[in-house]
Amino acid sequence: MAFSFFKKLFNLLFGSTPDLIPYRKKLLMIKIKLSQYLKAGDFVAMRDTFIRLDTLLFRVCNIFKCGSETVAKQLKSDRAKKLFTRDKIHFMRTFHAIRNKIVHEDYIPTKDDTYYAFKTIDALESILK
Repeated sequence: MAFSFFKKLFNLLFGSTPDLIPYRKKLLMIKIKLSQYLKAGDFVAMRDTFIRLDTLLFRVCNIFKCGSETVAKQLKSDRAKKLFTRDKIHFMRTFHAIRNKIVHEDYIPTKDDTYYAFKTIDALESILK
């Protein structure tokens, strides 16, 4: 009884932070898979990893309250502008555009496209510390 009161008081005073460890693990697994696919030159298999990274981007933006409609709108929000630098937002928006081409136009990512994926991973790592 008393414990729940103090827990509520703590959350009220300091805010509750979600557990970010599962997101860090998923990000690391995506980074490893992208590296493996890049080494092997398997760009067809890389498509699924791009989609997973975009889903993770959406979830992390939701955790940090960037809005919840679409990734594009989240990255345009004022909250995202406070969390990320202008360059990081540019890389993430370019990555999201590549992901949209993969999903809607059956696009196969190239070696150059992985640059934006790794920059997106770096941006997410910077706020998940």
